[in-house]
Amino acid sequence: MIVYGINVIEELLKSWYADEVREIIYDKESKNKRIDEIIKKAQSLGIKSRGLNKKSIDTIAKTQHHQGILCDVKIKYFDLEVIIKGEFNVLLCDSIQDPNNLGAMIRSAVLFDFLGIIIPKDRSVEITPSVVKVSSGAVFHSYPCKVVNLSRAIETLKENGYTIIGLDGKAQTEINEINSKRKVGVVVGSEGEGLRRLVKEKCNFLVRIPTTNKIDSLNASNAAAIAMYQIFVNQNKNNSPHQTK
Repeated sequence: MIVYGINVIEELLKSWYADEVREIIYDKESKNKRIDEIIKKAQSLGIKSRGLNKKSIDTIAKTQHHQGILCDVKIKYFDLEVIIKGEFNVLLCDSIQDPNNLGAMIRSAVLFDFLGIIIPKDRSVEITPSVVKVSSGAVFHSYPCKVVNLSRAIETLKENGYTIIGLDGKAQTEINEINSKRKVGVVVGSEGEGLRRLVKEKCNFLVRIPTTNKIDSLNASNAAAIAMYQIFVNQNKNNSPHQTK
């Protein structure tokens, strides 16, 4: 996959994904010192790089918003067992089809220590260059996982000690009422339809985020960020993120 942008590639080279980089391509006429530093870092890691003119980079990136640098990297998807073994908090994306939403969610997920990103194979956007760009490279610090059946994935997580919290604007319980101290999954539905019925039924809790209700609802990425922040705060009280409830 071709990904682009200075922040994105800086984050990529700081992550274990650096081993998956095939090549870095940069604007040979650029005077940007950050690009110079990226090339030096790549060389120190044994990653090959080459300079091209801007027009050639535009063609490869299929956008003019590449900031003069791009790279070819293999995007990996992990088995659910890897996430369970790592005991990562997880973000489960139910029918999220907007790459901007997914990218923003992943950025918040990494910031709030939800490193497992679970995406259904059908009816959902996968990791794309746009998702990577919107996440500012946070994708490279996460563990994406594709699953055939999201409901079954939820069951498997619950069997392995996870508490699964679904976001539902019509729920009676508010997010701040949930105080789980261990492994948590937050499920976010699509902008228009929300969580699917079967997915709702599999959750341990359905919660809403209290608002003024002056407009219809938060968008999916904002709702996900607020929910993950609330859980992050609860889990890190007294500096004991793995304390049992």
